[in-house]
Amino acid sequence: MSAPIRVVVVDDHALSRRDLEAALAAEADIEVVGSAVNSPAAVTLASESRPDVALVDVEAPYEDGIRAVSALKRALSVVRILILTTSDDEAHLFGAVRAGAVGYLLKPRSMGELTAAVRSVHNGASIIGPSVASRVMNEFAATARSEKSPAMPHLTVRELDVLKLMVEGRANQEISRRLLISENTVKNHIRNILEKLQFCARM
Repeated sequence: MSAPIRVVVVDDHALSRRDLEAALAAEADIEVVGSAVNSPAAVTLASESRPDVALVDVEAPYEDGIRAVSALKRALSVVRILILTTSDDEAHLFGAVRAGAVGYLLKPRSMGELTAAVRSVHNGASIIGPSVASRVMNEFAATARSEKSPAMPHLTVRELDVLKLMVEGRANQEISRRLLISENTVKNHIRNILEKLQFCARM
């Protein structure tokens, strides 16, 4: 039997933090190794507990959430960071991805979806929630139509295919079946999309 996925929760709302901890701890393959309320506490916790995945709420305040992502990656480069947020603002997504996040999900999510996302990012996947993917696709489309828009890298045809299915809420396995490509290839396309978002964040 493989070791459980070690997770830390970073959220400054006590009730939300307790709910997340309880939901994650109920899963046999997930172990909550601690929680933190801000970026300094998160770094200390990560340095001591060496988690596989950090679930970070970037909401309150947003700037501290992004600082937590950056600080966690500096302290523990291998940690996979999953953002949980109420904001579908693409600027927030760009900031989180630039800081090192590999997943960005909007609240409210069912706990089943959340635990599945934790497993996915732990297994190397990158995740963008459907509504956020829709905003990203619209941003790329608007840029492609306007010569006056800031420079942004174009998505390939296949990356657009993947993004469109993400907008529909399709999981990697279903995207793989529909496009007749492997799940690893789907993961690579999503990773490429996120890398292009990092480029956008620097523009």
